Amino acid sequence: MRCSDPCTIRIYPFVKESVDGSDFTQSLSLLPQKSGASRKEPRAIAVNPCDAFHFNGWDQDEAIVSEEDLASHPLNLRDQWSFIIAIHLNSPKESAIQSLFVYCAARVVNGSPKIKVITQKCQIQNRGFFISEMYGLGDLSKSDNESKECVICMTNPRDTCVLPCRHVCCCAECANTLRLQSDKCPVCRKPITELVYLTVNPDYLKVQKGADGSRNVEMQSL
Repeated sequence: MRCSDPCTIRIYPFVKESVDGSDFTQSLSLLPQKSGASRKEPRAIAVNPCDAFHFNGWDQDEAIVSEEDLASHPLNLRDQWSFIIAIHLNSPKESAIQSLFVYCAARVVNGSPKIKVITQKCQIQNRGFFISEMYGLGDLSKSDNESKECVICMTNPRDTCVLPCRHVCCCAECANTLRLQSDKCPVCRKPITELVYLTVNPDYLKVQKGADGSRNVEMQSL
């Protein structure tokens, strides 16, 4: 992973999360080991801007768990998780993402331990927001104009995401008309419950892919 600002990372194994009504994380409590012994609080790992970071738990002697632990600890994918990776900015800006949480489930499958990222959440101004993929957003960076056009009018650029299916497929004008007329997504035909109008960083449309194939995208709801 890479970061653009100084931050710290903590990796919590077998953890229970407490949140408030705004999905803001109030505390992370480590569940005891199978033997009843308490787990030590994970140390904060400093990450500097633009430095490549690779965590090796064996070298650090942290976040090491046994297959027996994986099989015995409760996991409900709501407030109890196999691992939570907490990333905090050292000097967060008021309007920017202050913390990022990565929620992971781990289990022993056919004799081998497996881990999977289930969801992610960012925190801004004492509120938590779960991150979801928007389908079609990557088309905005393609060179041909057809990939960027609204699928309805084929003229205006796409700037609207329809929920809950999360397809970025039309312009704001067509989206409003569509909701009044048919109330269905033009891509998957599922009912539309909400519209999210997006602004995309102009530099994103010109940016070249990095070595890992990633791009930078900034979005906001209008």
